[in-house]
Amino acid sequence: LWASEDYATFADTNGGGCLARTINQNYVNGQMTATISWNLIASYYQSLPFPGSGLMWAEYPWTGHYDVKSPIWSSAHTTQFTEIGWRYLNVGHGSGHLPKNGSYVTLTNGKDFTMVVETMTNDRSSCRWGIPPKYSVQNQTVTFQIKDWEGTTPKSLYFWKSYLGVNEESSSYFIRQTSVPVSTGGRFTVELEVNSVYTFTTLSTGRKGVYDNPPPSKSFLSLLPYSDDFEQYSEHSEARYFTDQTGSWEIFDTKNPVHKKVMRQTVLQPVIQWCPASSSPISVIGTRNTTDFNITIDALIEEGFTAGWVTIGGRTMQGGCENSYLTGYYLTIHANGEWRLMSGIHLMEKGNAAVRVATWFKISLQAKSAGKGVMLSGEFNGRRLFNVRQEKE
Repeated sequence: LWASEDYATFADTNGGGCLARTINQNYVNGQMTATISWNLIASYYQSLPFPGSGLMWAEYPWTGHYDVKSPIWSSAHTTQFTEIGWRYLNVGHGSGHLPKNGSYVTLTNGKDFTMVVETMTNDRSSCRWGIPPKYSVQNQTVTFQIKDWEGTTPKSLYFWKSYLGVNEESSSYFIRQTSVPVSTGGRFTVELEVNSVYTFTTLSTGRKGVYDNPPPSKSFLSLLPYSDDFEQYSEHSEARYFTDQTGSWEIFDTKNPVHKKVMRQTVLQPVIQWCPASSSPISVIGTRNTTDFNITIDALIEEGFTAGWVTIGGRTMQGGCENSYLTGYYLTIHANGEWRLMSGIHLMEKGNAAVRVATWFKISLQAKSAGKGVMLSGEFNGRRLFNVRQEKE
């Protein structure tokens, strides 16, 4: 059994505790031998759903900046000391619950073995999914017995520990400890502290990676004013900075001598949805910290799409499964010439413009803070469509 997308929790120290407990107890409680993390690197705008999930963060990858978060080290307690093909030992015979709560699992390839122990408390390892009933964990001294082992009983075990405190400053990750002695009878005794992850292994290959300080982080605001004609991309690639939420855009060579390469929406049929996301194609660019904006695009509704439309908008705060409940301001122009200005899902203005299918046109939408409100203006091919003010509620 595999646990699909079982880790999607904010990657603070609590998130690291969640992953440590989940990996172990998925096997102890459910015989699940793989736990899939969504996502490996949170490299997307934090205004989108599930901000800060993943084992690492790289919100602005174009800067080269990244943050190594606690789930990296929680997973390393297992992944650095096992390989594909290793097998879990059965519950009651190498895996199980600790006397004062917490859990342990043992994996082996028949020659070497690795035991991973976690003592995460309920309030220090809460997950987005699968919240367990309340329980308590205590500091404890535990003796393990190695028996019925086909290999040579080791004289000692390599020992690694992480402690997940209330914050990064009080935590310590994946630290090599003094090896644990094993008696001639195959026993070893360890002191287990709450909110910790331990690895006891016959493998000497563990290593905590080192890395230089990454370059400083710079948000999308540092790229403004932004523009792109997409000429530097290869066809069928994706444009930088855009994050498709529904639908899918790729670079397309129009062979048009003026517009040349463009971003083209390629999904023409409704997809099978697993949440009530918008059926309209949406791609997000930029940061939620943008207040005033001026967006201008050249657009084309292709031949045969008489029910097609083009939308531009700003101050968007949602994505993913929240697409149907967008906030912000949006100008939509349909193939029949009808246009609408929306504030979230509320109609502000509407009218008609001289749109022709298979003919390029230019649209723009501007928002500018004005006292306690915002001034909104829009243009079609240089002609003003509206100039309205919305007061803040």
